[in-house]
Amino acid sequence: MKIAIIGYPYSGQVELAQYLEKKFFCPTLYLDHIFPKSEASDEIKKQMLENYLKENISWVIEGSYDNILFEKRMEEADKIVIMRFNRFACLFKYLRAHRKANQEINEEEIKELFINSRKKEHRKLYNKVMRQYSEKVVLMNRRTQVLLFRDII
Repeated sequence: MKIAIIGYPYSGQVELAQYLEKKFFCPTLYLDHIFPKSEASDEIKKQMLENYLKENISWVIEGSYDNILFEKRMEEADKIVIMRFNRFACLFKYLRAHRKANQEINEEEIKELFINSRKKEHRKLYNKVMRQYSEKVVLMNRRTQVLLFRDII
């Protein structure tokens, strides 16, 4: 099984990826954890991802990064999970996570949640994926859909 998970920040992609990793015992790649911390060029990142895709017959990849082999990942995936939770649900999750970890609320991160991550080009990209790969897309707008998906997959 190859599953690509994309969506808005704080909509639960990491938690879903962790669940699927344990359920299917498959390698999982968290792009948000690897790429921002890497100072490697986009070409090196593409090569890293290309190698990952070649080396693994099943995988879960969490994260969008539409400039790094996005089309190839969507094409190879058996399921594409798009998590499009509303901004208030994402903000609530952000606030809860930061309170639990005793971290300060960061205005820049909130701006990213409410404005930057929901720009028209992101919505267009998700809509394009839904049209192009409709037979393998699972759209999730709320937490109950995630729980149902976990039960039936």
